[in-house]
Amino acid sequence: MSNQLAIFMDFENIALWAEQEFLDFELTPLMSYLQQRGSVAIMRAYGDWSRFSRYREDLMNNAVDLLQVFSVRAGKNRADIRMALDALEIAIQRHQIDTFVIISGDSDFGPLVTKLREYGKYTLGIGPRDVTHPLLVRACDEFVYIEAALGEFGVDDALSETAAADQEAARQLLLKALRVHEQRDDLPVLAAKLKQTMLLLEPTFNEVNIGHTQFKEWLERSTDLVTLYARENQIYVALPDFEPGPEWEARPWPSSSHANGQAIRTAPALASAAAAEPAVPVKLSLRQQYNQIFTRLKMTSVDFATRRDVLRDIYRELRERPGERTTDELLEELCERYETQGLIRSKTTLRQI
Repeated sequence: MSNQLAIFMDFENIALWAEQEFLDFELTPLMSYLQQRGSVAIMRAYGDWSRFSRYREDLMNNAVDLLQVFSVRAGKNRADIRMALDALEIAIQRHQIDTFVIISGDSDFGPLVTKLREYGKYTLGIGPRDVTHPLLVRACDEFVYIEAALGEFGVDDALSETAAADQEAARQLLLKALRVHEQRDDLPVLAAKLKQTMLLLEPTFNEVNIGHTQFKEWLERSTDLVTLYARENQIYVALPDFEPGPEWEARPWPSSSHANGQAIRTAPALASAAAAEPAVPVKLSLRQQYNQIFTRLKMTSVDFATRRDVLRDIYRELRERPGERTTDELLEELCERYETQGLIRSKTTLRQI
């Protein structure tokens, strides 16, 4: 029986991020990814649809229920509160739904995720790489970067510094998880069990985040680090120096390489040599080049006029109303002022400026 999913989207948080990154936010790729995870029982998006009307058709075409929450601030985003209450109600009333998907980068959903896990629900978080708060990431059983789910990490991004760092981090995590099982005398370990251990060590791990559609596919491309075995059509994984007993020696996992019609396992030495070959440079689009620069410098794509106006308002606020206050208090006041003026500027944007 497949998993049943309840999906809750903080649409304002995601839409503002997409606009700041100059992305055309299309929901279909994200929904396609989620449908691979199980049967979608509930899909809800929360926001003020008078502000995001241009997204309504795409959302409705994907059978998403649009929940109207008017943007009337009282020190707290009302959409966050409504979304959290609805998720808890579903968790209590719909016992057959075992997976809750929270699409947001807001750390305020951390307590919600923690409570859902107390109810025995599996929590999958999805949010933007650069703006999602680490507290939310750590609270989830699993976290996927929305750029990966939307297909924004393509071939042209393969040589970026961020992608290379993510690949290396994933490889080190794989070795760390295998050493955990080695200490338990649990090698070779079933691939699905190994992935669970990796998620316990690092919730942000997901093969999608590093450009692979399946965990099996990534393992098959990592044979310089691991040895794969097969039993009853399932993959088992061990460290290269593992000394198998007779029940394992004749069970190498069939790789994608074949010789004379027989599946063969890539030799670790050959795989290492292949991995060491220099990558062929690919031509990046102008947008991708800018994104790499912004990522390296930890900058956000905010137009000059907006940046100028925000800095001017901060200076004016500090000059006209001197006194002690926290950064969050100052940004909250500015957010409320911008909303009364009909301007869409999130606290995350203000903080990064």
